[in-house]
Amino acid sequence: MKSLADKIQDKTQPVILYELLPPACDVKPTSLEAYIECALDLLADSSLIIDAVNIPDIRDEENDRIGNDKPKMQVNYFAHMLEQGSSQKKIEVILNHCTVYEAWAVQKKWLEVTVKDFKVHSLILVGGSSSKIKYPGPSVIEMSQYIQKTYPKLLCGGITIQSRRHTEIIKDEPYRMLEKSLNGIDYFTSQIVYDANSVKNLLQDYAALCKLKAISPKRVFLSFAPISTKSDLQFLRWLGVDISQAVEDILFKADIGIGWRSAKVATNLLQEILDFVKEQNLDVPLGLNIEHITRHNFELSIKFVERLGSLYYRHLGLVACYRK
Repeated sequence: MKSLADKIQDKTQPVILYELLPPACDVKPTSLEAYIECALDLLADSSLIIDAVNIPDIRDEENDRIGNDKPKMQVNYFAHMLEQGSSQKKIEVILNHCTVYEAWAVQKKWLEVTVKDFKVHSLILVGGSSSKIKYPGPSVIEMSQYIQKTYPKLLCGGITIQSRRHTEIIKDEPYRMLEKSLNGIDYFTSQIVYDANSVKNLLQDYAALCKLKAISPKRVFLSFAPISTKSDLQFLRWLGVDISQAVEDILFKADIGIGWRSAKVATNLLQEILDFVKEQNLDVPLGLNIEHITRHNFELSIKFVERLGSLYYRHLGLVACYRK
């Protein structure tokens, strides 16, 4: 049985992640137990095998935007509770961790607890929301360099934002990805996709830059999430997701079937991206990262896993890995 790290680093291996929001830190024990039971049941109900649960690090500004002023549970503790709640095989987890908000001493202690006490094997390192703010903590590259030296077995991922392009090459997203990959970042998860062109341009430019530098591109997980309400749309736009008016018109052309239409849109976008990768013979291994964003999209997001996952497997020339 391959480890999650082996799967991610093997470009021939399909990998599907599911991004699961942590609950509020003051959640009652009975509610936490019910939340974990529901999440695990939903994940188990997916006909396609999900390789790992990806737990985001939700900061206060994101809570405020969705009308929830309660801070979220620490991701390492939530991962531990998920593992305890699973009666099946050990659940694989990936923890997102914002590197910049706490000073080095706090960061090092968090890493020690996460790796040694909670036995986490993979992180996604996330930077600050603005390059204009002077944060107290280390950058993503500084943290990944430290992890390489101190916890060499810890697999580190990073975030890529396909719309974050710049005319100056060292500030352009493909170059940022290259720099991170040369300093310990082993894979990337994209911003949520509701526009194919920005993803195609990023993959093409990243592949060309890697070829120029004679290095292998890292795996890029394409992120998708359902939209079933106007508030979902507004929240994704606040996060910086590019959603055109044409797509909005498709989604909301009727009061019913919004989530179903978002699945159709996502399927068409993924098909367009996969066709482009194949036609251009781009040497960038891909993965899927399915998010639910809000709790009311739990069930719909599992349909995204099944629908997009089947398409992804066909692109790789594989039979979808269904549960027995």
